[in-house]
Amino acid sequence: MNWENFLAKLRQKPAEQKTAILWTAVIACMAVIFVFWLVSLDSSLKENLSKKENQTADISAAASEIDKLKKDLPTLWQSLTAGISEIFSDQEIKYKAESSPAPVENNFQELLPVE
Repeated sequence: MNWENFLAKLRQKPAEQKTAILWTAVIACMAVIFVFWLVSLDSSLKENLSKKENQTADISAAASEIDKLKKDLPTLWQSLTAGISEIFSDQEIKYKAESSPAPVENNFQELLPVE
């Protein structure tokens, strides 16, 4: 039975039968869609559940790393400030050595014009 014969027979039927056939076809299509949705929902829920378990494990690992960082932060800060102050003190010593003029005897009388 081809589509043209089916549509020709359907056009000849009364409106009540056409409406009943319409709703039967709609319900059948929705049932098929609903079954596909249920099947995909089951696999989707399982996938999301496994992702949440992985995320929980990742979050707990990150929290333990943050706790370690909190414990190490004061010692890290102390070593950082000590290193920076050492660099600045070294630079200050070098600057003072470079900027201090060589000892010069100030004999201003030699610089003044003779009258």
